[in-house]
Amino acid sequence: MTDAVQEDTRGAIEALAADGASVVVCTCSTLAGFAETLSTDSLTVIRIDRPMAREAIRLAEAGSGRISLLAALDSALPPGLELLEEEAAGTSTTIESTLVEEAWVAFEAGDQRGYLGRIAAAIEQAATDGTDVIVLAQASMAGAADQARTEVPVLASPALAVAAALEASGR
Repeated sequence: MTDAVQEDTRGAIEALAADGASVVVCTCSTLAGFAETLSTDSLTVIRIDRPMAREAIRLAEAGSGRISLLAALDSALPPGLELLEEEAAGTSTTIESTLVEEAWVAFEAGDQRGYLGRIAAAIEQAATDGTDVIVLAQASMAGAADQARTEVPVLASPALAVAAALEASGR
């Protein structure tokens, strides 16, 4: 991440705080780690995928300790993997990551059905590999969780982040 991107992110979050925000959810997995560091006594910055990562570790530890991380964009894998590893520190959890080939091509072409279909197929494949929980690295992947046919829990960040934001705001 460039210094300019960090300064833009800092400026946006400071502007939200100046407008009275007490909680901000950073929805970009790539920026979110930096954005979290901007929390203050009067402003909580929540990384969209942190509540999901915590839940994934909880579910994995209740099972055999295996997490499958899926991403549609290769740049989303490193921050997602780093976050899961950070949350898993001191546990026996293992994390496998997979890039869902061709999903991002469909996304960029505006083919939402194809995008989510490719992800749903990857979810179903991961579920057959003995994983305890499947984690979707990008918020845009959330719709695929409803399409996949599996008993394995599939976690997407939006709903868990909203719940964490409401809790942080006292609601």
